[in-house]
Amino acid sequence: MAFIEQDDFEAPSEPSAWLDSNLLNRLEELRKLINSSIRHLDEQLALREKIVSPYQHRIIGDGVCKAGGEVLESYRPWISAIESINLAPLASSFQNPSITDLSMHKQRVYDLVAELVIVCQAVAAPLADEWAEVRGDSLEDRLRQVRAVCKDLESSTSQLYYSLQILSEEIPVATTASTRSSKRNTDEGVYFPSHERTSSRQQRPLLGEAIQSQSYTNGMEHKNDPIAETYRSGGNPKVKKFFGEVPAPVGGTAGAAEDVPEFLRLDYEGEIAYDLKANPPQLKGGTLTALVEQLTRHDRLNSPFNNTFLLTYRSFTTASELFEMLAKRWSIQPPHGLAKEDLQTWVDKKQKPIRFRVVNILKTWFDNYWMEGSDSEAQQLIQQVNSFAKDHVATASTPGAGPLLTAIEQRSRGQDMPKRLVPTTTAQTPQPILPKHMKKLKFLDIDATEFARQLTIIESRLYGKIKPTECLNKTWQKKLNPGEPDPASNVKALILHSNQLTNWVAQMILTQQDVKRRVVVIKHFVNVADVGSPLRCTFP
Repeated sequence: MAFIEQDDFEAPSEPSAWLDSNLLNRLEELRKLINSSIRHLDEQLALREKIVSPYQHRIIGDGVCKAGGEVLESYRPWISAIESINLAPLASSFQNPSITDLSMHKQRVYDLVAELVIVCQAVAAPLADEWAEVRGDSLEDRLRQVRAVCKDLESSTSQLYYSLQILSEEIPVATTASTRSSKRNTDEGVYFPSHERTSSRQQRPLLGEAIQSQSYTNGMEHKNDPIAETYRSGGNPKVKKFFGEVPAPVGGTAGAAEDVPEFLRLDYEGEIAYDLKANPPQLKGGTLTALVEQLTRHDRLNSPFNNTFLLTYRSFTTASELFEMLAKRWSIQPPHGLAKEDLQTWVDKKQKPIRFRVVNILKTWFDNYWMEGSDSEAQQLIQQVNSFAKDHVATASTPGAGPLLTAIEQRSRGQDMPKRLVPTTTAQTPQPILPKHMKKLKFLDIDATEFARQLTIIESRLYGKIKPTECLNKTWQKKLNPGEPDPASNVKALILHSNQLTNWVAQMILTQQDVKRRVVVIKHFVNVADVGSPLRCTFP
């Protein structure tokens, strides 16, 4: 069996490289090498034979692991260059959202590199036969997981590079002191910290926190960034020194918010309602314009709010209106009468971050939260977004234009982003139990454990098809007009299966004329239910 060895990527203790055009060019060359190695790995994922012998499986596993090792080798100079960047000139009196974006994208790349090692080695793991106690994933599923990780890795690497591009544009206006005073700054601890040890996986909020009425985002929470929480809880003083004071979530009543110039503050903060009893105050709702401003705010990234908004936007607006608001947000104009030096600061600190947020929101929307159908109206909207991305985003050289166009193209073809199943337990599933007489199969001949297993498989597949949006506003109870698509078809399928199963159990019991026979059937169903409860927790 082939294995991939992953050495630790060690970064210098004190970053010393300067984020200039030369370093960006070097990173762009390394990124092209990374993409080339990823494409070579993707070529090894083709399965041309329907039946794979152990020898063929070994060849496929060796090829995938070898190509995966080349991807890791291509990331060595890239990660080393990223970790050597000194971002001390970006230290400011209030939190820089671009720094937070960079940290999140960097951690995401690190997570995916580790995941690539796991999925590549899984391809070379032994395959189960029909007598195996633990079957595991098929070879096709393993190759599909590697392909999905490669795609995410290539996209996240591009996002990380785009974040560095934005930071490189901010450096000239971020400091008035000499950029060569690195020794003094690093002695004070003012340099970019190592990547965060927090999970970078985006988690969707609980459905209980989503919108349950036609009001604007009632119940959506406003949460601060992890670094801000570290500071408020008395965490690392270097974090406080680097990021400065954290703006208060309401109004600008706390220290650092007063240091923010008027032209860099939010325009519609007064149209947002907060729950002041919560600590910290939580966002309760607001006008659609103010919510879109929160969605694309320039001074702070609020991923839980963004995910909740995109998950529930159909409860209070339409896709066309949301896109119009995002396009309007992209075209934000500076305040009238702004001085020349303030105008440049406004462009670097507000306009560019807002545009970057708009691109990210559109990509996240099309990748994970697209809820529109395949009718002509949805296709027309996709074409409008595509034209906007080509005519405005791409021509303005905004980071993220390429991945956004790719996501739009996939949606126009009706393709969904691949989803990877993550096992949540290490418990083994019970071994299959076949009846002795398969030709004359009777109900009581089926073992209770096997019966419960088959029911679990059916319900698991039905449950896995349910989309989060189907659980909002009780859409399964909505009366449909002729020709209208069903917004909760998978929920209804699970409900129908549950009702049919209940009716079938009742029929099996009541059709037994003999009382003793009826008792035997009831006991068998009780045994199925008894072994079925723990089986639901262990079945993959």
